[in-house]
Amino acid sequence: MNRNRLWKHAPGVLLCICLCGDFQASPAQSGSGQQVIATWNCDVNGAWRDIVGRHGDRPDQQIEKRLVSALKDRNTQVRKNAAIALGEIRSVRAVKPLVAAFRDNDQLVRACAGTSLVKIGPPAVLPLISILKDNDPFVPALAAVTLSVIHDPQARQALMGALSEQNTKVILGAHTLFLKLGVPGSEAALIQTLTKFPNREMAEEFQNSGNPRLQQAAAAWAHKYKEWLAPPHTWGALRWGCGEALPPPGANAINRGEGR
Repeated sequence: MNRNRLWKHAPGVLLCICLCGDFQASPAQSGSGQQVIATWNCDVNGAWRDIVGRHGDRPDQQIEKRLVSALKDRNTQVRKNAAIALGEIRSVRAVKPLVAAFRDNDQLVRACAGTSLVKIGPPAVLPLISILKDNDPFVPALAAVTLSVIHDPQARQALMGALSEQNTKVILGAHTLFLKLGVPGSEAALIQTLTKFPNREMAEEFQNSGNPRLQQAAAAWAHKYKEWLAPPHTWGALRWGCGEALPPPGANAINRGEGR
């Protein structure tokens, strides 16, 4: 497939799925995690209710280990359900295995891993920062979109550093945050990212941002790829510089320790 065609659609879908957590997961059929996972229900809440029903609100380390092991199972549904459950139990011990799952060959497994890392929160920040310069075309973008919704000063600092360095893979993942912040002079890096990774979702957000430079870039993108973009609107739109507050300094410190 042509690389531009891939990036025009795939990243928007992938990054959107990554954080919505709204998908169906069928019961697992086989593999090393079968004993823990096989009878889970089809939805996220059902999966969590089932594990609580059998193991209590705080599953022991043995259960966590089996779930982590299941992230490498040959069955995609097993890996997906394991990623979901590790997020629901806020397993700090699973942060690194979940980050490693960003390299899974299944899109929804990667998405579930990202969603769970958001639920775990600040303990996931440093491992995510460590892969922002990875050579893989998807891994830095997934790390960036995950960091962008974890309200943590270190996450914000790392993302702003990537913006100043014009790391386009990171900007692709965190472009929604950067639009909210409306950093003066960052338009060039955002436009460069749209040029390098043609992506309809980003073009539409540029179109509705209210920023003239970004709107011109969106129009140029639509013309180049013969795509139709709806006229700019303000209802429900993500506006340039609308802002996103951080928690006060030290608010997340209590969550940074090892263990749950």
